Amino acid sequence: MTIKKDEITITHIPTKKSVVLKGLVKTFEDKFSPKWNSEEVYGRMDPIMTFQSTPRTISLTIDMVGETESTAKENWRSAQKLIQFMYPTYNSTAPGAGSISAAPLLKVKWGQQIYDPVNSGPLVCACTDLSLGNTHGITEKNIGYGSGGDITPQRFDITLALSVLHVDHKVGWTPRHGAKMGFGGEGAPKGNIVITRKVILGGK
Repeated sequence: MTIKKDEITITHIPTKKSVVLKGLVKTFEDKFSPKWNSEEVYGRMDPIMTFQSTPRTISLTIDMVGETESTAKENWRSAQKLIQFMYPTYNSTAPGAGSISAAPLLKVKWGQQIYDPVNSGPLVCACTDLSLGNTHGITEKNIGYGSGGDITPQRFDITLALSVLHVDHKVGWTPRHGAKMGFGGEGAPKGNIVITRKVILGGK
């Protein structure tokens, strides 16, 4: 019995280069945080609340398991490529301070958990944090493939924190037919946000 891995596709918008992370999503949080400006007024028991925005942030941790040496090397190459996506593009190759031509924005797609329901494509995001680590302990079974100073990790975690950017549509309630209001944009419906696994019996 094997578990079918999740596939998260990430594209570096400035270069149009992509990487597919193939692993098991351990944790996933899709957070909506309405922000208000609170003003206290003399003689009023409750503050005056002025709406500002509703940022959306996504965080997830992916368990990258290398069942074979070739799979482990592919996972590690994908992780190194993802690290490169954290950096901008420049107008010049000259050393020292340079002029940034494009910020390292990303497009991210993972099934119906991370996607744009308006066009079924990826979400445009700014990555605010990326970390690689081993939370599984170091044993003879998972220390890695290779020997000496050339060891490829057999298993490691990738943790991403993403800030969703609404670039192609307005998110909120707008007039539709007559006096009715309809919700447009990202709110969706978002589909099934429960993480599911497809278990395949008798094969890989």
